Amino acid sequence: MAVLSLSNAHLAYGHVALLQGAAFSLEARERLGLIGRNGAGKSSLLKIVAGLEQPDSGLLQLTQGLRIRYVPQEPTFDSGLSVFDIVSEKDLATPSSNPK
Repeated sequence: MAVLSLSNAHLAYGHVALLQGAAFSLEARERLGLIGRNGAGKSSLLKIVAGLEQPDSGLLQLTQGLRIRYVPQEPTFDSGLSVFDIVSEKDLATPSSNPK
């Protein structure tokens, strides 16, 4: 059973379409890598999954209780922190919203 699924997602900024019918799902313990050219929508897709942006249309479904952490593309960190400390911080790592 998928813990996260996105279906038929569309996102555009002005006349530039970044996502056109994007869809994927993630099963428990799966890992995901995003590869694409600059401006293809990778960061926007991750922001949608993290609940920081909304798609123009489409459906994002999350298993109740699922926690998602998001680290910005160009973050600023305290040099004394470990990676675990950084992604565990509540003010930096944004939890996702409740399932839709």
